[in-house]
Amino acid sequence: MALTSNTWYLLIVAPLANPPWVAPSRELPGEVIDAIIASTSLYCFCKSDNGTEARLITASGAEFYAPSTALSVAATPTMNTTTLDSGEKWYSIRGATTEWHFYSTTQGMMALTNSITLGAFIS
Repeated sequence: MALTSNTWYLLIVAPLANPPWVAPSRELPGEVIDAIIASTSLYCFCKSDNGTEARLITASGAEFYAPSTALSVAATPTMNTTTLDSGEKWYSIRGATTEWHFYSTTQGMMALTNSITLGAFIS
């Protein structure tokens, strides 16, 4: 299943022993391996997916590639897309508690976790 580019997902990554991972050709960040081992999902931003391989960034900023068939969508969080006057785009979601994650087309992955800063920023 191909994911949609420039979209946030809550993903479940298949165990490495499953057929999609026949020959992993790239390194996986520790947090992705931890999610696989614990069978938990993680927030990821899909930069691209050509139908065979997806290029993803976790909410903490770790970039990785995975076979498209090794990914299951647990949820598609509500996402806001904002274009700034400079042309920069932000793709943002609210995290599980007080955090706000966004992918910036010029600055990469960013997060606000301080509720006071977050409240001031949103207002």
